[in-house]
Amino acid sequence: MNPQSQKLQQQKTHAMELLRQSRFEEALDACRHICTAEPGNAENWHVLASVHGQLGQLKPAADCCRRATELQPAYVEAHYGLGLALQHQGYLEQAEASYRKALRLQPENPQMLLTLGNLLFERGQVSECESCYEATLRLQPDYAEALANLGKAQQSQGQFTAAEKNFRKALEIQPASFDTCNELGTALSGQGKLGEAVQAYRKALTLKPGFHTACSNLLLALNYSPDYTVEEVFSEHQFQGKTAFQHIRRFGEHQNTVDPARRLRIGYVSPDFRDHSVACFFEVLPRHHDPNSFETICYSDVKGGDFMTERLTELSDGWRPISGLSDEAVANLVRSDQIDILVDLSGHTAHNRLPVFASRPAPVQLSYLGYPNTTGLSEIDYRLTDNLTDPEGVADRYFTETLIRLPGCFLCYTPPNDAPPPKQCPSEKHGYVTFGSFNNFAKMTPEVLEVWASLLNTVADSRLLLKNFSLSDPAVRKRCYPIFDQFGIHRDRLELYGAVPSRNEHLKLYERIDVGLDTFPYNGTTTSCEALWMGVPVVTLEGDRHAGRVGASLMSSLDLRQLITYDRDEYCALAASLADNEQQRRKWRISLRNIMLDSALCDGSAFVRNIESAYRDMWTQWCVNQGK
Repeated sequence: MNPQSQKLQQQKTHAMELLRQSRFEEALDACRHICTAEPGNAENWHVLASVHGQLGQLKPAADCCRRATELQPAYVEAHYGLGLALQHQGYLEQAEASYRKALRLQPENPQMLLTLGNLLFERGQVSECESCYEATLRLQPDYAEALANLGKAQQSQGQFTAAEKNFRKALEIQPASFDTCNELGTALSGQGKLGEAVQAYRKALTLKPGFHTACSNLLLALNYSPDYTVEEVFSEHQFQGKTAFQHIRRFGEHQNTVDPARRLRIGYVSPDFRDHSVACFFEVLPRHHDPNSFETICYSDVKGGDFMTERLTELSDGWRPISGLSDEAVANLVRSDQIDILVDLSGHTAHNRLPVFASRPAPVQLSYLGYPNTTGLSEIDYRLTDNLTDPEGVADRYFTETLIRLPGCFLCYTPPNDAPPPKQCPSEKHGYVTFGSFNNFAKMTPEVLEVWASLLNTVADSRLLLKNFSLSDPAVRKRCYPIFDQFGIHRDRLELYGAVPSRNEHLKLYERIDVGLDTFPYNGTTTSCEALWMGVPVVTLEGDRHAGRVGASLMSSLDLRQLITYDRDEYCALAASLADNEQQRRKWRISLRNIMLDSALCDGSAFVRNIESAYRDMWTQWCVNQGK
């Protein structure tokens, strides 16, 4: 070996030793020298790409991998590394092409198949990603990550039973996987197995204390279940609010100008700025806000978006896409935007950003709309509600936030502008009455289904139509039948629907319902408003907590208090009496839409004035506190 080659070999050995010691900055310089000295060696460029990757320098990493593939077109690892660098930069289509090139060269590589599957799932190509995971598992049946990711893909399509099976298989192989335990809980919740779901979430939190996603899923599940008292649910929220977020760094003093009368910057944080129930009630806020006194900034955690995303973007004064950003990055963005009042619209629902609020990036923080309970976070100061869902002197002790009660209902509904007009009562066409509910299956507990079965027994030849995402799963549909069988209700009297392709088809299904049935102890919200908009009266049962009083608040805002009941017998009796009163149902079919339009529930301008008045009071109080 000549001296020059010997020196180059020594440099390579030194570079490898630096990498072994994770001294990446030094390794970077060493690898650059090697590539300069030997530019035609593809492996050198691939090693340099790896060092860039370790330092988070994704573009140089991609450039180096690309150089390696140019020098050696069959270099599998370089194609794969290029895909990784491109994917982490968000260039998903190009990353997919690189992964597929690598797989053409090495088609039976389980790691690369799994990675391609993950990318396809991220792109929303669920059927293709399932094929990748299945191919991975044919090569390596005990690959726990592939089993878990296949479960996630199945779950996203409403295949909760199959997902549960794969999550359990993955946990047999990796029992300490807190993420898989959490996903198992979601699969169980989707099947209405709330007790088992709670156990799975608690196991995830045992494996990873402070795992905030499992914490939120646990708390949401407790809201669905009739097995926990209000006191027990609140206690759990308090406990999780203190423990799941205690590791988060809090900001210091805020530099916002202390002036109670100035124009305020209001920040709204949500993953649901899309065709989602939250958006149906949020839209009025940017649409009707007072631009002279308030500026609205939306922090949107939506991937891609849809017509509603576009609409809200146009209505807002500022739009901040935060999908893919860390909680710390979002908190820094809020801080740099000098937001005065930051509003959480998710609570403990999916994809929430409560860790952002825990870091206290804004001087005033509040929770509203998306979650029917306290957040449990001391950093969230207020919660917007009303006196029906949270009666004064009764509900306050179950919230860590200070309750601000809006006049009338705490909600304002924006009806769908493309909804079909109400049709005649289906009983007139079919000769029998159809009850129905489109609520989340987790709300349809065995206790609720038993009440509905009793109602079907009371009203001869009546039918029950249920629709929700979980009923896309044949096994979930099958679980419903025995509950009704024990009451002598044949499955021919049940119509069970899963997801439908479009919102228009979803709304048209209300044309097949005569009387809507609310769930309890967790009422419907959007589903009730949709039913009423389509001319379907909804019987609701008022409960002992916010989630169970939403129906009463909605009906009161429409002056339809005759649809509110207070126990299960009264609920059944009212639903049965409506089934017998075709004349009243026919009248409501025609008039309910106008009743809503003329009510406070759809008066966006007045509603937003009330909310902005509350914002001003909160801000004034903060300013007063700064002077103390």
